[in-house]
Amino acid sequence: MGAFFAFIAGYVVGMRAGAQGYEELRDAWNTIRESDEVKDLVSTGFAIAADLLSRGRDVVADQMEERSGRALSPVA
Repeated sequence: MGAFFAFIAGYVVGMRAGAQGYEELRDAWNTIRESDEVKDLVSTGFAIAADLLSRGRDVVADQMEERSGRALSPVA
């Protein structure tokens, strides 16, 4: 979270200090991007997305299997 505040501070400084402020803003952004907090957040996001896709794939496969089983069963 500290990295986020560093970015905001860099943004404010960048607005007021011209080219030097821009350099500070860029440095703050790189600090955020390379921080362990952000890496963990991104990693967790990818893990959640992979899990959701896997579950969705399983649900669709089950529905397809159920529908194909119904289509092949004899009509009473």
